[in-house]
Amino acid sequence: MGTRYKYILHPTYSQRDQMRSILEDQSKQWAKAVEIRKSLIASLENGDIEHVVRAILSHEKDNNQNARKEAIKRLAASAGVSDAEAPRLYDVKLLVGDLFRDFGIKYAETATVVSKLEEMIGSGQKDMVISQLVNAINYHAGYIAIRYISHSFMARKSAALGNYRSQLTGSGPGTRWAKALAMGEPRKKGFHSFSFSPRCEASRLIRNRKRGKGYLIRLAPLAKKSRLVIFDGGVLPPEGNSIIEITIKEDNNKYHLILYTETQ
Repeated sequence: MGTRYKYILHPTYSQRDQMRSILEDQSKQWAKAVEIRKSLIASLENGDIEHVVRAILSHEKDNNQNARKEAIKRLAASAGVSDAEAPRLYDVKLLVGDLFRDFGIKYAETATVVSKLEEMIGSGQKDMVISQLVNAINYHAGYIAIRYISHSFMARKSAALGNYRSQLTGSGPGTRWAKALAMGEPRKKGFHSFSFSPRCEASRLIRNRKRGKGYLIRLAPLAKKSRLVIFDGGVLPPEGNSIIEITIKEDNNKYHLILYTETQ
């Protein structure tokens, strides 16, 4: 990932409360993903394909999210469908992957998708269908958990908040969710760290203190008026290096700051 720098954080009581709240939110987000996945996997094992398909396709998605928005545009162009039709068809594509050779607008209807999947299972392609639906369930559970925590526990908007939530149970291979899935069935657990990716030069986030020892770093997930946190305990990254990830780690009520950098 790059060069690693570790420091001791000295947050105020208010900042500690916010960090603790973020860690608690992460545990709730993870628990939601585990819960959704467990329920849908059980339905799949019971042969209830229709329930799985309807559950996945019935959830509202954020079509303004950058990666999703661009993917929908590409699908609209390649499939020759309207901007209004594309989001639904994109969700179906995430569900079925490459299973349908004749993939097109006709599969925008849930009943048609279910019928096609059941037909494939009946024609000896059960393992292929089940494998794809498990992948779809894994993605769905991680995605909906992000939406759940974003709408339920913190109203304020912050790119950093969305960033660490996506790193927890997003769709990328580097997320904790993906790594847990690769090792088997994820289980509910507590968290002692959270990460986000500012991707900017260290000098934009770190400054010297006017009084006292140490430095100040701007931590975007915290409330706007309390984002500058004191830290010390090591040399700073060289000037010009970019911070690609920040991790805040709690250990016995002590907090550590871990920076990962790359040279410009």
